[in-house]
Amino acid sequence: MAKKSEIINFSKQNIMYRENDIEYKVLHLKKPQMTVELEFTQNNQKEKKTIPFAHLPKKIKQKVKSN
Repeated sequence: MAKKSEIINFSKQNIMYRENDIEYKVLHLKKPQMTVELEFTQNNQKEKKTIPFAHLPKKIKQKVKSN
């Protein structure tokens, strides 16, 4: 029996939000650690950062949890 993946990929779903004039795109949810990998553009360079799931805005949490 196949084991269910513990990392959920959201990169193709285009889940985005804006905070402090920076637009973030949700890339992955890592279930064991309950962290989210985000991509954002700053100084014309794309960067990635990982934050705890609890730090996401409420509307984004609902979109991510439904998947």
